[in-house]
Amino acid sequence: MGTVVPLSPKVFETLLCLLQNHEGVLTKEALMASIWPDSIVEENKLTQNISALRRIFGETPGTHRYIVRVPGHGYRFVAAVKRSRCNRCSTARFDARPIASA
Repeated sequence: MGTVVPLSPKVFETLLCLLQNHEGVLTKEALMASIWPDSIVEENKLTQNISALRRIFGETPGTHRYIVRVPGHGYRFVAAVKRSRCNRCSTARFDARPIASA
């Protein structure tokens, strides 16, 4: 099992969106529409959520083993993702492993 890490609701939604779409790049607009569907928020809120996730994953500047910004396109979750069902609940569980540093 892993370590339980408390996340604010919007940081969790950011992570969930990235995990659910890990096979491609998500535009900032798509992420923001998914996380804040009925609100108008500034782009820095998304940047803060991404920064919080990178800190939680232990990423340092220049090492993006989990979340990569694709200039001009958006963000991509690049760690290996394995989707499985949780036996104790009805929700999906994600197991993410970092990619090797170059």
